[in-house]
Amino acid sequence: MKLKLLILCYLSLITIAITHASSFLYVASDNGYKIIQYKISDQDGSLSQVQSYSLTGSPGKLKVYSTENNPNKFLFVTLSNTNKLVVFRINENTGSLSKLAEYPTANAPQRIFMFGGAYIYITSPSQYAISGFNFNPDTGQLTPITGSPFKSYGVSGSELSPNGQYLYEYNYTNPPVVREFNQFNGTFGPPLSFTNKSIDNNDASYIYKVNTDTANGIAKYKVSNNDNSLIIPDNKYNNVNYKLNYTPNVLGSNGNYLYISDNSNYVNIFNKNTPDGSLLLVDRVNCGGYNCQAFEFTQNGYAYETASDSYSISEYRVDPQSGELTLFGSIKLPIKPISMSMVSL
Repeated sequence: MKLKLLILCYLSLITIAITHASSFLYVASDNGYKIIQYKISDQDGSLSQVQSYSLTGSPGKLKVYSTENNPNKFLFVTLSNTNKLVVFRINENTGSLSKLAEYPTANAPQRIFMFGGAYIYITSPSQYAISGFNFNPDTGQLTPITGSPFKSYGVSGSELSPNGQYLYEYNYTNPPVVREFNQFNGTFGPPLSFTNKSIDNNDASYIYKVNTDTANGIAKYKVSNNDNSLIIPDNKYNNVNYKLNYTPNVLGSNGNYLYISDNSNYVNIFNKNTPDGSLLLVDRVNCGGYNCQAFEFTQNGYAYETASDSYSISEYRVDPQSGELTLFGSIKLPIKPISMSMVSL
């Protein structure tokens, strides 16, 4: 009898732990100076509004810092018209936001990328600059990295290589720039050259970027699995792997599939699990709104996309086998959504 009671108590604790696990979606608006917090239903993936938070400027991009081994979680928001980065602490139980501080950045900050729990960077493409900060993952406090803001060579995006050895900077009209990243002090080296290097497809992975220039396509870049150096075939900026009929807006990735919205208000779904990284078109589905801007995917088969000109968020079910999307709902917003980020607690 005692053993049975112990087992029942243990199972009850597991049930409580599972029941209390929650996921939240944070959506930013540039015309309302707000962030709206939504709870994601574990049952059907639907969104329900929790609360909203006022900002002191127009938000650009959002990024959540969350790791399994650290209970502290934070949300970072760029303010494009006041040149600031805002840091919020995320409540580990409710997902609610508490503002910690604002930090000055280079003018017109946009995208955010991080290196683990050590550094955070904000790109300012129009200024050819990257603002860098040391990040305390326990308190959320930031301190500028010596030499920040740094010169940037990318206007369409910047990111670190998977092993953190290089910085990749992308451009619409020039080949990407590859620079060494110093993991000890968070700084970047001068541009490198890999023009004479080649690797076998069996020892490569691939990066895909939308090309909104005249090519109207998806650019594919080969990455060495040994050292993460970026290979640029033919040294051309418009290395279009798949040409679209319409201008692409935003790219999302989930497992073996890429999702690219275009200005015809459709989502193009591609299978990227091929020997040479080529893309296979799976389907095109209506994005449920106009001017789709951002994707987020859950681990249990749901996806969300902002439709800024429709003032809405599209809700999808994701087929785990085919990657196909099924639109099951649309949330109307009082504000114009432009970016979003998600956290699981």
